[in-house]
Amino acid sequence: MDLPDRGTRDGRDGGRDAGDVAGALLWSAGPAVAVVLFVPLTGSLLTALGIPLASVAMVFVTAGLVSALPLLVRLPATGLSAVVAAGVALALLGTGVVRHGFSAERPRPDSLLYVRDDVKARTLWFSGDPAPDAWTRGALGDDPRRAAVNDYFPPRGDEPAMVAKAPALDIPLPEVTVLDDTTRGGTRTVRFRAESQRPAWRIQVRLPQKPLAACTVAGTRLDRAAMKEQTGGANDVVFHHYGARGFDVSCEVPAGTRLRVDVADYTIGLTPQVRDLVGPRPRDTVPVAFGFLPEDSVIARAAEEI
Repeated sequence: MDLPDRGTRDGRDGGRDAGDVAGALLWSAGPAVAVVLFVPLTGSLLTALGIPLASVAMVFVTAGLVSALPLLVRLPATGLSAVVAAGVALALLGTGVVRHGFSAERPRPDSLLYVRDDVKARTLWFSGDPAPDAWTRGALGDDPRRAAVNDYFPPRGDEPAMVAKAPALDIPLPEVTVLDDTTRGGTRTVRFRAESQRPAWRIQVRLPQKPLAACTVAGTRLDRAAMKEQTGGANDVVFHHYGARGFDVSCEVPAGTRLRVDVADYTIGLTPQVRDLVGPRPRDTVPVAFGFLPEDSVIARAAEEI
């Protein structure tokens, strides 16, 4: 029986090995694409959901990675590849443990808000953070009390925030000015302007639902049914205005009825006057992203019956 010479066998084995390597490289393109997609997704989800919902982000990422496992079936399963994979996993775990925490490169998101509330005759600090950090502790103390802040952020409802007393500052209050007031039949129509007296970027107007028959804002008339959707999580009707220093609202109520207008304005960040009380924000912190939790702001609130 003729046997293939050693050179022939080596050539076949070498060709087979080269083919295996080429096949593995080609097949690894699928998992590589999955990695490229899921790694940025992790960061995006953590940014969008924030630290309090980090576990939810991890659930979505884990589900995505599990769905990519079948792509690994065709990759060579040798003892060496298992050792390499385990080594990479341990290295990543060790890197994560060592680099865990916040720094100037990975700043901690936090928030601090100052409120002058003329309605309740008080001034206060508050924060929606889970606990005080080195910076916010200077205003909130080590163990601040917990209380609802839905007067200023209706969507929070009864969810508590950290609250502490604050020094009284002469923050200009927003004003309500009646522009027109007429009564026809059994309906009184009053048009007023809510206006900030400082460079505020947002104005919030709250009106009691019960006497309102309709309101017109920015040329759009809202009847009772529409205003039920305009509560922002509160029991009142809530309007928000962004940009300009003020906006006009026209409301219809029963003749002879007074209308209570609750108005608050909000700055972007802490004003210099307030910032002097707590000092500059440390380099290892960053303001909470807008829309997820109350962000740094100076709030002034007033109310008037018209």
